[in-house]
Amino acid sequence: QSTEMLFNCSLLVFNGYETKSHDLVKLNKFCSANYSQFLNIFPNSDNWQQQSFNLLQKAYIQARYQNNYEIAKNQLEYLASRVEILLKTVEESCKNKIEIMSF
Repeated sequence: QSTEMLFNCSLLVFNGYETKSHDLVKLNKFCSANYSQFLNIFPNSDNWQQQSFNLLQKAYIQARYQNNYEIAKNQLEYLASRVEILLKTVEESCKNKIEIMSF
């Protein structure tokens, strides 16, 4: 949910609206159109990165409603570090956008 809220925060600042989508791939794509640094936050250059991101994508539903959701400690730590980068990117991009709008 944090990842989704961060993406939506960026969309709200840049576009004046937030989407109701839970699809992190789409949200990332929308944000990347406004600020290209979003493209590098969740790389998918290998299977492990793709699998980790898929676990993050599925976590919203599966972790809440299904008892069989599992994630390895190293994947959780990796994703937590990527979400921290997302937080910093959202903060930076939104501050820049607000400064530009203030002039």
